[in-house]
Amino acid sequence: MTRAKTDTKADGKIPKAAASSGKVTKRTTKGTGSTGTKKVSPYNKFMKNNLAQFKKDNPTLSHKQAFAGVAELWNKSKENPKNKTAIQNMSSVRYSSSMAATMASTDRRPIKAMRESTFASLGVHAYPRYKPITDRPVFSPQQIHERWDAELANGAKDESALVVIQGRIRSKRESSKKLVFYDIEQDGSRHVVQAVVSEKRCTDQTHGAVSFADSNRILLAGDVVRITGFVGKTRIGETSVFASRTPELLAPCLHTIPTRSGLVDTQKRFRNRHLDLLVNPHARRALEIRAHVLRYLRRFLDSRGFIEVETPVLSASVGGAAAQPFVTQS
Repeated sequence: MTRAKTDTKADGKIPKAAASSGKVTKRTTKGTGSTGTKKVSPYNKFMKNNLAQFKKDNPTLSHKQAFAGVAELWNKSKENPKNKTAIQNMSSVRYSSSMAATMASTDRRPIKAMRESTFASLGVHAYPRYKPITDRPVFSPQQIHERWDAELANGAKDESALVVIQGRIRSKRESSKKLVFYDIEQDGSRHVVQAVVSEKRCTDQTHGAVSFADSNRILLAGDVVRITGFVGKTRIGETSVFASRTPELLAPCLHTIPTRSGLVDTQKRFRNRHLDLLVNPHARRALEIRAHVLRYLRRFLDSRGFIEVETPVLSASVGGAAAQPFVTQS
């Protein structure tokens, strides 16, 4: 008397006794389909498809910040099952300007929404009113290097007077939560000055109840800031401004500036002239030379009594869109 077995043979065939008994069952894995592949949730699929591209478009963000940005997109995405009901209800409603806040999924700038929510949660004004400095001298990075590069020795600090620098953050380096380094540039100049912001030296809090770590965490590359402190040199001889107050945000940058990769493609440069002038020094240099030439010509002719006027080139009548075609006679 033989006993039916459910095991298969080496050739993959089921014994006849086991097949006739009807006790052979197909094993499946819980949570999988008939093919044995694991089912991917819409959230995981969305994060997998968009996280890499988001990090590529925003290279200055950390992995945690990029993940939070994509998660914010998921909350407003049409692929989110929670938004399907809202989208169906809005399909019969006519769009108006008052509904712009509910249609933020069309906004292609996730950094803007993410940063504005961070500013709101910390109580920081994203666009404060500019207040000029009158009680302290304001120096440009070039002026700081020209005055203190040869005057100070390595490791020395001139704490006799406070200075103010205003400019755009080119790069940011965090040594710890209590020590942050910024590279500040102004007006696209080739001169950059380093700002050393330490919690130990910052005696006041310009952002009120915001902690030192949060006030520096909200600052990213591209932001325009104001830093007050004294000039000194590091141990390796880098002329720097050692902040005595926490940096003050003047204007946030809501777009990623390709400072590291640069802007090389000709078509992208011509279509984004503001980025071309901001990233490529040679493009800005061409405009500076042109301005110097025109300024010299005007000064030369003005000194000799000439009057600058604007005259039409081909016709005294209105041109442009109102111009009429004409035929020349040879």
